[in-house]
Amino acid sequence: MRGWLGMVVAASAAAQAPADAIVIESRFDFEHFWPTVDPRGVLNIDGARPLQRWNYSLGLFLHHARAPLALCARPAAGGGCTAEFASTVTHRTAGDLALALGFGRGDVSLVVPLTFDQGSDVPAPEESDTIAAAGLGDPRLGGRVGLFGLERTLAVAAGAVASIPSGGGGNFVGDNGASVEPRVLADVRAGPFFYAANLGYRWRAKPVTAENLYLGDEIAWGLGALYTVRRERLYAGLSVAGAVGVEGFRPAVVGAVAPARL
Repeated sequence: MRGWLGMVVAASAAAQAPADAIVIESRFDFEHFWPTVDPRGVLNIDGARPLQRWNYSLGLFLHHARAPLALCARPAAGGGCTAEFASTVTHRTAGDLALALGFGRGDVSLVVPLTFDQGSDVPAPEESDTIAAAGLGDPRLGGRVGLFGLERTLAVAAGAVASIPSGGGGNFVGDNGASVEPRVLADVRAGPFFYAANLGYRWRAKPVTAENLYLGDEIAWGLGALYTVRRERLYAGLSVAGAVGVEGFRPAVVGAVAPARL
């Protein structure tokens, strides 16, 4: 089983909103960071080689973000923003409890997102105070099947991840509808180096519009590289991932991590 210690830097999801409409829709999850359950993966990038039969992976990934969601307080007439951004969510400390089980040529996984603490400088709709400080996110069920090259330098697999609404969303910790992301996974082993790439299409059952921020279907991508510093002991890696909305653009997530085997 592998544990991870690392640093994540996430771009804020920015949108333009009128100054007199600070109270916004909160029934969506703006979280961009989905950590991998794959013990051979890189931060948030899965490899293409499923766990061996009855092997399992269990872990908890912790991450913190400062001002992860912001809205423009005063949009310009021709586009852009003429005032400083107001932080809708000023900070968030969260974690992902992850479990995966192998069946040989394929494996399945379950990830439960947990928000431990978050704050806001504006109230959520239909609430007398600010957003809830903690909450349970939408569980994610995943699976993958190796297509070819599992024992070779280049391996390719097909997979999918589905999120299940946990109570209808709210407080920016869960979506108001389900999402499904079929994807293609590939990785390359070359001595102490390991490279991985993911490409998928994320379908949302209920797209969300919060002021001028639109979250709908997306093309999700990711690239990762890992270097073995000491076999079975210490690894250093880097990943870059993002998503491009089919109707609009969502900022990318950039991360760096030095995973260590526990």
